[in-house]
Amino acid sequence: MFGGRVDHAAARHRQDRRHLAPLLATGAHTVHCHIGLSPELTEALLDDDLDLAVVTKIEGAPTGRLYLRHLCDEEFVLIGRPGEAPYRHARDARPFIGYSRAIPMARRYFRSCWDTLPPEPALTIADMRVAVATVRAGAGLGVVPRYLAQAGLDAGGLAILHTPERPVGNAICLAARRGREQLPRIQAVLAQL
Repeated sequence: MFGGRVDHAAARHRQDRRHLAPLLATGAHTVHCHIGLSPELTEALLDDDLDLAVVTKIEGAPTGRLYLRHLCDEEFVLIGRPGEAPYRHARDARPFIGYSRAIPMARRYFRSCWDTLPPEPALTIADMRVAVATVRAGAGLGVVPRYLAQAGLDAGGLAILHTPERPVGNAICLAARRGREQLPRIQAVLAQL
């Protein structure tokens, strides 16, 4: 079984589905996808409820118990509607939209840019694509992966409201419980990705 954040697994890695198609076409393997946050997926890996998961950096994760293979890096952008004023951290009270109450992407962005925590989200939506659409509709600001905002940025429906000195983002990894990465069914998937 395979786990990953819906926005990442479905939107970011469309090419992974194409890579898995030959494996699935043989009829020898099945893939069952689950959606969750990295800590939940890691726990499922360690409990042998999942074989593989797409995860991001997890603070305090038992990395010694995990096999991790880097897939890609995602960059975060702070977005709002076109024409909005640039985001000025110290004096800006505009509401934020997030994936969860913990708003981990905004938390990483704010720590990297201002060494502080972000404001509490005014609205949480457990689908980043909907969060981006909500920002585009004018409900607030958001810190999201660039790949989810790029179409809106290109079309002029979204704007980047802050540019950090250095890009802020996450490493995305394919994870398995250490030792299980040698199992034939896991090797078959790893060979395709």
